[in-house]
Order: sequence, then structure tokens, then C-alpha cells
Amino acid sequence: MLVGTVKQYDQQKGWGFITIPHEEEVYVHARGIMPADREQLRTGDQVSLVVIQGQRGPQAARVRIMR
Repeated sequence: MLVGTVKQYDQQKGWGFITIPHEEEVYVHARGIMPADREQLRTGDQVSLVVIQGQRGPQAARVRIMR
């Protein structure tokens, strides 16, 4: 598991970006966010995640807000 910070997330559109220290930022779609955190994810939240290879490159999966 990696730790990152939500750079930007738009609840209406269901997508955004997460910054991972010493790595590139990765795309996140609502489908990659754990169901319990999907409606609560906000810009600036610290999250745990894994990076997978999506159709257009690296993207976040199993995103969970760190409380």
C-alpha cells in the first residue's frame, strides 16, 4: 500500500488526482475508491492506495481515507 494526498477530486464528475511522494500523480476514478469512503473523499485528504495499470496509464485503486 502507498500513501498519498488527494490533489483534486470532483464529487460531481467522480474523478480526480492523487499525489504520491517521490512518484508521479495518479488518476483516481470513483470506482477505485472503497465504497465506505466514496462519498466522503475530499481534496487534501491523506489516503492509502495501490496503483494499477488502467486503460490510459497508472491509476489509483483500493483508495481508503486515512483517519
